[in-house]
Amino acid sequence: MGSSYQFAQKLIRTSDSTFAGAFTFEYQKLIDNSTFEYILFPVEFFNKNLETGEDVWVRNYRYFPEDSARRYTHEIIDLEKTHDGGYIMCGSVISADSLQAGSPAQYGYVIKTNCLGFLGDPEAATSYTFGENNTVIFNNESIQAGSYYWDFGDGTFLTTEEDTNAIIHEYTASGIYTVQLIGYGCDGVNDTLTFNINFE
Repeated sequence: MGSSYQFAQKLIRTSDSTFAGAFTFEYQKLIDNSTFEYILFPVEFFNKNLETGEDVWVRNYRYFPEDSARRYTHEIIDLEKTHDGGYIMCGSVISADSLQAGSPAQYGYVIKTNCLGFLGDPEAATSYTFGENNTVIFNNESIQAGSYYWDFGDGTFLTTEEDTNAIIHEYTASGIYTVQLIGYGCDGVNDTLTFNINFE
């Protein structure tokens, strides 16, 4: 049993087919008759399709680290689209622990993102394991990319979206293959990772 509280929400239209928005809320879970556990969520920043209401992407940001006491409240003051196609969001955070201790308790924040809601450019990274039936399992460990291009080194290619984390590829012959992974961000910005695998 508990209750949730939603805080300042901002919405802006970003194109003819999408809009961006941000909100934050906290959830108070009743432990016993007089004790609450505060579960505080970060600022959720999202881009949605106007027609379907489906998420194009969703990002979460925190002012305080995950391992803090987490007794704080985010407030979103403004959200605007910038001239480079990115976004800038500002707000404040109030720390209940600091407030009770008589210390500075309110902090301002500004977040500047690119067009995909990321704080920086793509960084391509992956690991792999050998599976059954002549397969290799690639685990996409890249960050800050909206889509990916895979060249498996055997003449086959694949394009995936940002939420596809595991790729299973079958090789038909033994050999050393040069694999290339490209993570794409905004305006053609990309990062390329090239490595060899010895498939036997």
